[in-house]
Amino acid sequence: MEIWPILITFTYAHEAHLVKGYLESNGIEAIINDELTAQVANMYSNAIGDVKLRVCESDYSQGIQLLKD
Repeated sequence: MEIWPILITFTYAHEAHLVKGYLESNGIEAIINDELTAQVANMYSNAIGDVKLRVCESDYSQGIQLLKD
């Protein structure tokens, strides 16, 4: 079973989708969690820990480096 740690969080789902597309264009598979809750009831976004962008543990350090660049 693979571990998918949280790479970064966002208040808004569209921000997560932009970064997801960027990571995937660089060969890193990513998934988004809690997107619908943040879209339907944005006031709960902070309460649930925002919209989470996760990557496979083996791609985590490369994902961090891409975001830094």
